[in-house]
Amino acid sequence: MFSSQHSGGRGGRRGKRVIAVSAFMAIPVIVAACGSNSGGSTPSASGPVAPLVFATTGVDSSQALVYVAQEAGYYKEFGVDVKINIVGSAIATSITSGQADIGASGGSQAFAITNQGKPTKQLYWSLGNRAAGFVIAKPSITSVNQCKTWITSVPGGSAYGWAAAYKKAYNATYDITGSADQTLGQNGVATGQFDCSNNTFGQLNPSVVAGKTHFIVDPRDANSLPANVKALNNLDTSYYALTSAIQDKRESLVRFFKAINKAVNYMRTTPPDQIAALLLQNTNWQTYTKDVLAAALQNIMFALAPNDGNIASSQWNEIVTFNQGAGLTYLSTTDPKWSYENNVDMSYLDAAKK
Repeated sequence: MFSSQHSGGRGGRRGKRVIAVSAFMAIPVIVAACGSNSGGSTPSASGPVAPLVFATTGVDSSQALVYVAQEAGYYKEFGVDVKINIVGSAIATSITSGQADIGASGGSQAFAITNQGKPTKQLYWSLGNRAAGFVIAKPSITSVNQCKTWITSVPGGSAYGWAAAYKKAYNATYDITGSADQTLGQNGVATGQFDCSNNTFGQLNPSVVAGKTHFIVDPRDANSLPANVKALNNLDTSYYALTSAIQDKRESLVRFFKAINKAVNYMRTTPPDQIAALLLQNTNWQTYTKDVLAAALQNIMFALAPNDGNIASSQWNEIVTFNQGAGLTYLSTTDPKWSYENNVDMSYLDAAKK
């Protein structure tokens, strides 16, 4: 069942509103607050390492993992300084300009950067399991087949990919409209402009709480999905970096992932209200109430760190094919440019698990 009694958080720093962009999509927010925080560090027994800059779209439950590692002191514990920059729609620019070492958003963003001639490696699978596949509809609509108009992310985003996958799986006939305005999904359906929309739980839930829309697809309940959707998965959020940018920061990356691994374990074993209390120590998260944030965290846990963050070679062709369907038509499972070996590097995560 849906836990829809709480809505996603609102707000930003200095009075600006942060659209709760799902990192699941390689698409921009319209307005994002700017800010940064440092996790701090102390030299470990093996000595100091180069600091890291981590770029994220905004403050949203889908981005909680990197902040949990910060607020719990795990970066400091493993001796790596991590600065988190909130950059909104400028993830690609932050990575390609060298302003950030690691980016977090939909995995399709890494494909787009590579396609611009700057080889990029996927380093970690932070959210999956159809996390951007929640669907809301107008009150009069009870099934996907009844949808005639559909609003979601821009082509290339993970949410757009799930909209296309559902259309095929349900033999539906709806027209898909892609928008970079992440509020248009819930607002467009709530006002009757569109029949249906898909995205993350946090993006859509406010209109459900307000009684203006209702969920018709819950991707957490795999048994309720068509077989050809149930079998799909995607990098709804991943961590990635330019290949050239991380070659000299191997030890920093290994320590970073040691902290991330510990944060995953913490999130999996700690009640959501306690995680929320931890995050609320950070001023960027104080636009949420504790109850609202705890509910948002609870409804993202099913998607957290598939395969403990590991992107397996056996899943790669499926991921590439999914992103082709999401609008990245230049991808190909037969082109070496898009091979697992050229696009994924699990060596940092593997070393962190030892």
